[in-house]
Amino acid sequence: MSLIPFCIYMKTFPDFIKGEIVWEILIRLPVASLAKFKSVSKAWHAIISDPIFVREHLQCSKQKQDRKAPSFIISPLVLLDPGPPMRFATNVRLYQWRLEEDMKSEAELIYGRHFRPGEFGPVCSMAHCDGLVLLPTNTKAYVFNPITKDAIALPASKRNKMQYHRPLPTGLGFDASTGKYKVARSFYRSRHYTAEVVKMGMEVFTINGEEGKWRETVVDPPFPILNSQTGTHVNGCLFFFIDKNNHQRPPQGLLRFSLKDETFGVTPLLPNIYP
Repeated sequence: MSLIPFCIYMKTFPDFIKGEIVWEILIRLPVASLAKFKSVSKAWHAIISDPIFVREHLQCSKQKQDRKAPSFIISPLVLLDPGPPMRFATNVRLYQWRLEEDMKSEAELIYGRHFRPGEFGPVCSMAHCDGLVLLPTNTKAYVFNPITKDAIALPASKRNKMQYHRPLPTGLGFDASTGKYKVARSFYRSRHYTAEVVKMGMEVFTINGEEGKWRETVVDPPFPILNSQTGTHVNGCLFFFIDKNNHQRPPQGLLRFSLKDETFGVTPLLPNIYP
């Protein structure tokens, strides 16, 4: 069907049916196309920006992905100087490697970003959630979208009191109650690291949120979090290793942080797998 007959054909439908047809068409398009179609009209921009549309599009994309071979996102980490302090290359490269049956597939470069030398030093392992990639560093945290090529540097925060040359414990996850992605980062309330007293807090940044800044949680972590680690996201929660060396009776489990109500809990682990 050519474009002109299709437009004439669409005019025969009521407006609410037109909206449903456009919705069903857009929801099947790749993210890169949606980024371009936002500028077609205000109506299309509103549809594509709707949190409900975003979630349904993600589910549709996951169903398509399930029919494809599994893939991995790989990012080389280049150490320039073992230090101290350690210096890492500021060229960020993300590759997608698809696990084909013949095992002959090659990794494809899907995103590249060059930061000025010295913008950050030590980094932590990257985190991935629904296509977004988090890079925690010793200065800032960065979030990349390899598909749309967008990238944001999260704003600085002055809550951390300890002068620490490594990245703070940070994690990325999805809050299904708000339809927003959140970055959670712990920080030290005291200037000195002692075995007797380690007081830590937690701050949250909501991506595309109204505040546009880090927000401190009402409740502090009940146990000190092991430094320089990236939280693991599972079903709306971030999981962190507990710093056993700085607590008299650490629980045998992982510290759990809920992105929905921003509270803490402990998920028990078996003795033989407790780190």
